[in-house]
Amino acid sequence: MANEPFASANVAHLRSVWVTLVVIEIARVMAWGLMHALTSVFAASQDMKFPTGLGDPLDLVRLFLTFGVLILAEVFRQGRQLRAESELTV
Repeated sequence: MANEPFASANVAHLRSVWVTLVVIEIARVMAWGLMHALTSVFAASQDMKFPTGLGDPLDLVRLFLTFGVLILAEVFRQGRQLRAESELTV
C-alpha cells in the first residue's frame, strides 16, 4: 500500500502524534506551575524576592500546532472512511 495517504497506519500515527503533543503540553504546564510554587515557597527569603508574575505558561504556537495536527488526523480518519466506502461501492 505504498503511496496511499489514507492508510490505517497513517491515521494511527497522526492520532498518536497529537495525543503525545497534548500530553507534553499538559506536563509542561504542570511542571511550570510546580516549579513556580516550589521556588516561591522554598527559595524565598527576606533578601531575595521573586516576581509574582512569571508570564503565561501557555504557548499559542504549540497550542495551534496541536490543534492543527488534531484537525489533520481527523481529516485523514474521514478520508480513510470515505475511501473504504468508495471501494465497497465500485
